[in-house]
This record gives sequence, C-alpha cells and structure tokens, in this order.
Amino acid sequence: MTGVPHRSTGSVVPAELVLPDGLALLVTGGEATLFLVDESRGGVRTPVATFPEGGLVVAAEPVAGRRWALSGDLGSRLEELDLGAGETALLEAAATSATVLGDVLRDIEGPPATRVAYLTGLPTTLTPGTGAVVEDVSWVWVSSGLVTVGGQRIPDSGTLVAPRITLQVGEEAALRSAPVSEPDVHGLLDGLAWLTTTVAAAVAAAADRRLIGEAASAATATARAAAAERRGVELLARELRAEREPVLPQDAPEFVVAATRVLAASGMQAVVPRGGLGALEGIEAVRALATASGCFSRRISLRGDWWRRAVEPALGFLPDGTPVSLLPDSSGGVLAYPGGDAPVLVTADVARGLLDTAFTFSRPLVDGEVDERSVGRSAYQGARRELGAYLGWAAVLAAAGLAVPFASGVVFDEIVPQGDRSRLWFLLATLVMVALAMLPVQVALASVRTRLETGASYDLLRGLWGRVLRSRVSLVRRLGAGDVTNRLATIEGARDAVDRSMLAMLPAVLSGLLAGLVLLHYDAALAGLVLAFGAVMFVLAVLLARAGAREQTEVDRATGAVNGFLFQVLAAIPKIRVAGAESRAFLAWATRFAPAVGRRLVLLTTRQQLVTVLLPTVGTLALIAAAAVVGPEHIDVGTFIAFQMTYSLFVTGIAAVVGAASAALQTRPVLSRGLELAQDRLDGDGSADQERLLGGVRLVDVTFRYGGDARPALDGISLRIEPGELVAIAGPSGSGKSTILRLLLGFEEPEQGSVLYDDHPLGSLDLGSVRRQLGVVLQDGQLLPGSIHDNLGGVTSLTEQEAWELAELVALADDIRAMPMKLNTVITLNGGAFSGGQRQRLLIARALASRPKILLLDEATSALDNVTQRVVTDNLAQLGMTRIVVAHRLSTMVDADRILVVEDGRLVESGTYADLMERGGRFHALASRQVL
Repeated sequence: MTGVPHRSTGSVVPAELVLPDGLALLVTGGEATLFLVDESRGGVRTPVATFPEGGLVVAAEPVAGRRWALSGDLGSRLEELDLGAGETALLEAAATSATVLGDVLRDIEGPPATRVAYLTGLPTTLTPGTGAVVEDVSWVWVSSGLVTVGGQRIPDSGTLVAPRITLQVGEEAALRSAPVSEPDVHGLLDGLAWLTTTVAAAVAAAADRRLIGEAASAATATARAAAAERRGVELLARELRAEREPVLPQDAPEFVVAATRVLAASGMQAVVPRGGLGALEGIEAVRALATASGCFSRRISLRGDWWRRAVEPALGFLPDGTPVSLLPDSSGGVLAYPGGDAPVLVTADVARGLLDTAFTFSRPLVDGEVDERSVGRSAYQGARRELGAYLGWAAVLAAAGLAVPFASGVVFDEIVPQGDRSRLWFLLATLVMVALAMLPVQVALASVRTRLETGASYDLLRGLWGRVLRSRVSLVRRLGAGDVTNRLATIEGARDAVDRSMLAMLPAVLSGLLAGLVLLHYDAALAGLVLAFGAVMFVLAVLLARAGAREQTEVDRATGAVNGFLFQVLAAIPKIRVAGAESRAFLAWATRFAPAVGRRLVLLTTRQQLVTVLLPTVGTLALIAAAAVVGPEHIDVGTFIAFQMTYSLFVTGIAAVVGAASAALQTRPVLSRGLELAQDRLDGDGSADQERLLGGVRLVDVTFRYGGDARPALDGISLRIEPGELVAIAGPSGSGKSTILRLLLGFEEPEQGSVLYDDHPLGSLDLGSVRRQLGVVLQDGQLLPGSIHDNLGGVTSLTEQEAWELAELVALADDIRAMPMKLNTVITLNGGAFSGGQRQRLLIARALASRPKILLLDEATSALDNVTQRVVTDNLAQLGMTRIVVAHRLSTMVDADRILVVEDGRLVESGTYADLMERGGRFHALASRQVL
C-alpha cells in the first residue's frame, strides 16, 4: 500500500482496538474485523465486516447503545489515514471497503426485488417498489423522492454504493449516479462512514431479531420440556395411585389449579400462557388459558337443576370470584372442588351458592384424528366407564331374553306332557319377575345410551367445528360456501344415524351371539344349517349396502355442487332478474340437479330394505326346511319350539348387524365429505406466539394470484408502514387493494415474497395471536343478532362504561341515547333497522374493543357523511395505533401520512396527498374524477 496516503504508526492490530468517532484506518497487512460492542449485554461483540488488505475502515457515528471495536489476526497491520495526497489509491481502498460492506448487506437483505433498474450517469426516475443497483462502485444522489439503503434514507449529499447493494424506492424518486472518482476525499470518507453505519445498523437489527428468535425458541423448548416433565409425573402418579386424578401444579393460583382439574377431566392438559395470567380475571383469564392450552372455551348457564343433567366438566365461580371445578361423577351427580378444598356433592343448596355462569373446554381435532376411525375414538374418548356400563347392561338384557325360549322348551317337553299346572304357574311367575326385573335394566341402558350419544355429539361437533374454524379461508373459496354448509349440516345427522344404529345393535348382537351358542347346544347339525343361512343373508345385505354407499358418494357430491350453485344464485337474484337470465339459471340448476336425484341409489336402498324386512320370514322358512332335512326324529317338539324361538333372537341380531352395517356404509360418504373440511391445513399451525405487536408492517416483493393460471392480483409489490402511521391505499377497482388486506390477515399466502409484522415473517407467527391484536372492518362486515352492547364487545367482555366510551369514540353515543333501550337495543340479523352509517360505526367500535395495535379498514367509512367521518378520524388519530385504510373517497385520504397508489397489482405512487396531487400522476387522475 505504498501509494496510499497514510501516516505510519507502525502498529500491529491488538486483540481489540477501540475506535473513536471519525478515525480512518488503512489495513496494510492481513485483515481486520469491525465489531459492534454492546456494553448493556456485558460487552457482547457482533461482527460487522472483515476488511482485507487494502481496505479502508472509517469509524463513523456508532449504532445507538453500542461502540466500535476493531480486531485482527497475527500479521494484521493498520495505518492511520493521511489526507495529504494520493487520491487514486485512496479511492481504490474506499471501493474495496464499499464492496465488502455491500456483500454483508446483501447477505442480510437477500436478493433484490423482481424489477431492478441499473443506474447510469443519466438522471433516472423510478416508481415505488422498484430496486436500483449500480454496475461499479459509484456515488448516488437522490434529487427527489424516498430511496433507502438497508432501511436508512440516503442523505441529500449522496452516498457511496457498491454493486451488490440494492437501493429500495419507497416513493417515486429521481436518482443520478457517477463514478467514484468524482467526489472529493472528505466527501468520500463521509459517504463510506454513512455506509458503514447503515450496514452496522442492519447487522445489529439482524442480531437483535436472531436473539429474540433464539429466546423465543428457548422459551418454547423450555415450555415443552416442562410440559413433558409434567406429563411424565402425571403418568407415574396415575400408575402409583388407584384413582386417575390429575397431578395439580404446586404453588399455583387457585384459578390455574381449578382449571387444570377441569381440563384433565376433559382429557386435556392445562398450559399457563408465557408470562402468566397477570391481572386477568373471569372470562379473560379463561380465554387466555384456553388459548395457551390449545383448546376452546364455551360459556354455559347453570340454571334449574343443572347438576342432575351435567354431562361434562365445567369451571364455575363463587360470588367472591373463587374458582370451582365442577366434575360429573359415576353416580350421576356432580362434585364441586372449591379452590383447594375437598370435594362436595352438588345439591340445591350448594348450587345456589354458585354464580350462574360457568365454562367448559373442548379441543379441536388434531392431525391424525380426522379420519373415520380416529373421529370415532375421539368422540368416545373418556367414555370408557359409560361404554363398559352399556355393555354390561346389554349383556344382562341379552341373557334375560333367553328366558322365554328356555321356558317354552320346558313347557312343551316336561310340563304339558305331565300336566303339571303348579309348575306351569311357577314358571309363569318366574317369567313375570324376570320381565319386571328387566325394566330398570332397560331404563339404565337407555340412560347410559343417552349420555353416550350426547357426549359423543358434543365432542365430535366441537372438535370438528374447532378445526374447521382454524382452517384457511381459502377452503371456502375452493369448495364454495353452499357446499361447505351442506357438508357441515349433514355430519351430525350421519353421526347420529351411525351412533343410534351401533348402540341399538349391541344388545341385539349380544343376544344373537348367546342365541347362536344355545342353538349349537340344542342341535349342532340343525344350528349349522341355519347359521350358514344367516351368514349368506348377512353377506347379501352388506353387498347391497356397499353398492348403495358408492352411489351415495356420487349423489352427495352432486348435492354439494347443487347447494353451492343455489347459494350463488340466491345471492345474485337481482342481477339475474335484471339480465333476464332466469331460464339460463334454471337450465344450469337442472343440469347440476339431475345427478343428485339418485334413482339408482333409491333402487339399491329399496332392495337392501327388502332383504332386511324379509329376513325373519325367510329365516323361519329356512328353519323349517332345515328341520325337514335333518328329519323329525332328530329333534323333539319341545326342543324344536325352544330352538325356533332362540333362532328368532339370532335372526334379530343378524338384522341389527345388517342395519348398523348399512347405516355405517351409507353414511360413510357423508362423513368423509365432512371430514375433508377438517383435513385442510390449519392457520399458523405450530407457529410461535407473537405476544405483543408494535405496529410495523412490511410487504417484500409479494406476488399473489387467486388461481394457478390467473393474472397476478399483486405483482412484486413492496411497501413499509411504520408503527403509528396512517396509510391510505388507493387505486381503481380490482387493482389489489383488498388483496393486500387479505394477505395481512393471513387469509391468503403469497406466491412469492414475504408479509412481515415488526420484521417477523407472518408465516413464522401464530396467526391467532396476531389477529387478536388487529382491529378489522371489511367491506362485507356484518352485525350479529343481539344487543348493541353485545355487538360493541364482540368477543371481548365490556363493562357498560367501556361500551359507552367506544360509542363516543365513533360518534355513535348520541344516536344510542336517543333509542328507548339504549345499549340494550336489539339488533336484528345484519342490522336491518340501522342506517348504513350506524352499522359502519358499530363495526369500527367493535374492531376497537380489543385495543388493537393495528387497525385495518376496507371501505369502512363509505356510508359516513364528511362531518361524522372527520370526528371518527380525529378520534382514531389520538389512539396512536397503526391505521391502514383502503378507500376511494378523497376525504378519507386527505389526512393520511402516506397514500399508496396501487394499479394492476403494483405500487405505482407513494406520497402525501399534497405531493401526489402536485405531481399530476395516477393519484391525481383518480382524484380528478371526484372533483366537480
């Protein structure tokens, strides 16, 4: 480096050299690494860049909270820069360092945007979302607009740029570049200093993100390890104790202990949210614990003699707020566990001391539980005791059913030939006593069956709905709302048919099995013939049922298509009438409905029912024919009569099995179509929880289309929105404005690029956690049937004072006070009695109820007059949240911090209202259409 101006110090780089601000050093031997030292973290060093021999290190203003440090290996030498002479060699050294810094920045930011412009010596104008690069180390000036490097705005004096550095255009900008030889030495050093600070800031931010990610991963791993340990302790404790009570957490709040007991009784494990429950109480604490535990909570009312009808564990409360675990026991009652006290049996006096609101918990179906067999197991999970009781009572009833055939054989074999009337009366009294004894057995059997059916219905439907509600929104677009509705509506009917037939089958099957054994005892040869006949009839009926199931699949598919089409037709009736397309709509419906008639299915079902109806009659004929084959001398009259009556029980069992098999086979297509909904991929499955959003939003090179061959709705769009900023998105219809909101909500996934919140990719976050921190009002938002208070709160529990504050915030309080019932005014479906402006203000207030960090509004003030809109806008501005507004009205966008103009899926302009109007570009053209 003899040609580079320097003042030799003869110094070898020490282990760590602290660099004061403004010092410039040349690397004259080996290489040197520039570090950022964070004193707040005990002097942790973060490497920024390693400069080779011939590089120039300029110590600029350090990143906030850190200082510079320089370190080298053996043989590394540094010389303090001498500005006296030798500009050419100095420029080469600066170019080397700029290239090194550019490589570091490229590694952090990744490849450039899809559309990249190469800067030349001529002035260049670039649109927002476009990247700019240079072919050689150059000096770049920005005469207008917003251009950033590594997230930092290029200063007015320009900066040094290396080839691998991508300049990001945030607003339409005019740029000019020049060879690095043009600037003076001092300007060159200032540019290199700015570039060093910019790259260091990017490195520090990446290190902070990495640290946060590692901390989150460590916290997740710790939580999983703790959960595994708790599960292991629980399993060992269950083996060591006869009862199956949960292992309750030690030194935990009463609420966590009570909820753990309830969740354990429901087959789930309680997980406390990271950071604990804090000051949360009541419904908010229940919701937070349920979310962390991966389940759903449901509020129920404890009315009347509820403890006599309870079928599932619940979490109740005493008037002083003490939580109470309410667990049904085997005797049909309910045990209450108030706090950590011993359980007490709930009676009318105990029930009067409880609040009339409680909560139950249910978990959605997880992966591996969405096929027919797994759903059946999940539906009866935790019902082993009831299933055992049902089988026991069914066995008793089946055994008692053999009393009549046995008595008939005794009568005709012994009593009638002997004329023993006293014994006949005794046998008759015995049969009467058996019948009377079976009455409570039948009552118990019906009671257990009702509990099984009710519990299975609760568990299956809540688990299925929980999974469907967590599925991606694209599921409805792919299948159609009508088809989804039809599938969900038929699941419960199919499940009910299968459960009823299966449960009703068990007593008959047990009776048939016992009857088959008795038949073999009476006469093995005759039993063999009739049992073979029964097997043939069973196989025939099952084959017909399977054929009917195949036809049922086709009919269900056609029915789903018809319902989806009808849903669309009903929504478009006004358009159809205006276009005079009634006949074409009818033809389209008839074309889809014809396959849904199912003529062949009706024929096959009729044949199968005919086989089932004829089975007893044909079975009796088969018995007589078999008796004739074996010969009358082979069996006496009494034994034959007992055999025939026992055979009737056997045939009844076959008929029950045939009926259950037919119901299972014919409803399987219905269940399969319904379970397809639950097999869809879930939103944010397995992602990390985002505890607190700050309000920053970014789209990086996002491309998205609604179909594989469709035109891109968004085409390489990039934008950045800072926390607390008000940004309006404008553009013609179909330009992609609403699509941006759908991507921000996670309703859709980009084909290319990333959606980020606070620089965290949305795909790596838990969507539920993110959405709970967003306030959203979409174009087609609807009010819920209920009171104004209920609609203002939404899923959030609001006091009356909080509800009035929300109403004041959206300029609706005076309207509500003018109503006779105030906040209790009833809102019908879709709010038909309210004006469009009132409905929109209610929707905005509901979006604000959860105190979101980001508010997304899609044409949410289109029905408001300008005065009301001004009041609402000013009130929202005081909340300090990030607001992203999609709008067409000029009055909505005038006060925006920035307006993003989208056209054909691309960001074409960005700036304030005044700037964009002054430019006379795309936004000016859109605005001119609204100006008279």
